Amino acid sequence: MNDPLIEIQHLLDNFEDELSTIRSIWKQLEIDNPSFDQVSEGNWQEKQARMWLHGATDAWECNELERWLYDSPLLTEAATLSASNVKRSWRNKLKRKEPFGAYYIDFNEFQIPRCKKNEQLIHFLLRLAKSTENDGKGHRLEWRALKSFLDFLRKKYSTKQVAFIEHIFPKKMDLHFGQIIRLISPEAYPIPEKTAAEILMELARRCRSGRPDAQYTAIDSLALCLLCIAASRIRFPKTLEMIRGIKSTAVLSGAEFSISTMPTFGGDKFWRPLVDGDFSVLLVPTLFGEQPLKISNRWCAFLKAVTRIKSQQPRETILHKPKRSLTRMFDEVLKSVKPNPKYGNITYLSLLNQPHIFGDHRYQPKHLKTNA
Repeated sequence: MNDPLIEIQHLLDNFEDELSTIRSIWKQLEIDNPSFDQVSEGNWQEKQARMWLHGATDAWECNELERWLYDSPLLTEAATLSASNVKRSWRNKLKRKEPFGAYYIDFNEFQIPRCKKNEQLIHFLLRLAKSTENDGKGHRLEWRALKSFLDFLRKKYSTKQVAFIEHIFPKKMDLHFGQIIRLISPEAYPIPEKTAAEILMELARRCRSGRPDAQYTAIDSLALCLLCIAASRIRFPKTLEMIRGIKSTAVLSGAEFSISTMPTFGGDKFWRPLVDGDFSVLLVPTLFGEQPLKISNRWCAFLKAVTRIKSQQPRETILHKPKRSLTRMFDEVLKSVKPNPKYGNITYLSLLNQPHIFGDHRYQPKHLKTNA
């Protein structure tokens, strides 16, 4: 197929036909086994949602694509620096009365614990974190001194060099019941898998109907949702802007990534079912650099087709529609899906934290909860 729009629509039609076939089999099993909970309507809703999230219908493939990746990143040069030398640089900057953000104060009053002999920076920070969780923030100046030191590190070194700090002391953090926690905006809280899948289904419908320009915007919006959901499986810190900027070259077949001997898309049959050990790969940008992630061959074919959609301006990224158009499309889709109003504000950022399986609810801070 040469027209990417037709290819995308064909792919989505093919997927929904496959889901309909599975649904018919499921219904018959439910009729034949009325007391078997595994084929109940509620169980089907859960299975269908996961199939949409991962673009896979095979149970083994779905399980593989649901894995949450949490490998430890390699230590950077900055992580292995002498803690005492780094601390001395921070003190010298304070001594020259150069402020960090809102930290204006006599440098003698800003104190953090002493470094041990030959202690590396990462071990020093881990020790500070353990002390903070065991003993609390201390008095106001101690907490501000710690944040000043962390701010100094983030500004002195490149993002990738000090990304390890985010695993120890998140940039936006607080102490909660003796644990350092990352503070995130309410929009970033995960939503139920069912709601996430309903958003994908509505976008898929819009990809095949309406004005051509609206179809292309829906395609880009669906692509961004799929990229966010895939990236949510990697625990390394990343931002929505990083995901929006994923390049076309980040979508690879298994053959290109040396995990398969055959292409997983392209040719007359633009996608093929999973073969054992044969996945496509998405290179996901994080603060720790690009991380390879297995994705289904079907969604790989979809993203590859999106990259071939012509745009007015030359681009290297998968997406080509401007941010405002994507936001407008997402808001329109939410009006059609009508998620529970108690969920609060839902955005693309919501999908960048892995959709959860814990029933039909979404955590909300008390001051943002509605009575609807």
